Amino acid sequence: MMQDPAELVARAFYAAEHTDEWEKAPASVKQEYRQLAREAIAALNDQNADIRSILRSSVELPKRPHVS
Repeated sequence: MMQDPAELVARAFYAAEHTDEWEKAPASVKQEYRQLAREAIAALNDQNADIRSILRSSVELPKRPHVS
């Protein structure tokens, strides 16, 4: 089963800043990193949509379904 992308990003952010294991982090800290991960993913999705829109205006590209 594939994990939630936000969970994977949260774990990566946590690992970049901490030496202890994710499983040992307090629930409140995990929630903070999950929120940061969701915000980062949303920002990347918005940026990707903007880029695709700019490219579509100059070249017709096939439309891809939105992935959350």
